[in-house]
Amino acid sequence: MLVRHWMTSDVLSVTPETSLLKCKKIFRERQFSALPVVDADRRVAGLLTAEQLSEFAPRSHTGYEALEQLSRLAEGLVREVMTPAPATIPLTTPLEDAAVFMIDNHAPCLPVVDRNGVLAGIITEWDIFRALVRITGAREGGVLMAFVLENPYETGSLRAILEQIKSQDGNIMSVLGSAKDHSRRRVSIRFRAANRAAEDAILQSFLSSEQLRYWSRDGETHSVHDTAADGVLQI
Repeated sequence: MLVRHWMTSDVLSVTPETSLLKCKKIFRERQFSALPVVDADRRVAGLLTAEQLSEFAPRSHTGYEALEQLSRLAEGLVREVMTPAPATIPLTTPLEDAAVFMIDNHAPCLPVVDRNGVLAGIITEWDIFRALVRITGAREGGVLMAFVLENPYETGSLRAILEQIKSQDGNIMSVLGSAKDHSRRRVSIRFRAANRAAEDAILQSFLSSEQLRYWSRDGETHSVHDTAADGVLQI
């Protein structure tokens, strides 16, 4: 998946000469956390965050301070406060690469540009969350089973699990993995079947497996061979 599939493309932007008072209104009405700043050719010139605006004109406590804040915001321009020449990413960046960059650089959002450097959209941490939910199939229900597998790609253990689910007419919705150590991987498989009884039958065929750590359905997580958890966790 690429950034262009998940970004907000109808992005609102401002210019370096936009008044800070106008930006404050945008932040309040649209609930944005950041605004891309563009030049006359819509190339990214900066990034203005709600936090920067608050630091420029702190929240008032008295009537006089409120008037002083409004005056300062009305006279102030975006170019005085924005982060100039912020990091940007191309439309064709893989979503996971964008997420890594955002984590490593503590960036809650990134302007997205086309091949000519023109603003095409913005990707935020919430867009990453939306993508995660879609990838895992969490909104589609079904059953999640979590395994720890020894060299799953070399031993064929993952393939065996998937084939077992399919042989019982299970519909595999997602398969995700991450390294546990140098030879083992955590693997999460979400599947769905024709009805709850069919899902229970598939689950039953795996409950005796020491590779299965837990399973989850309808907001309840059941520990199987996970020593870090016992019983049912309400999530």
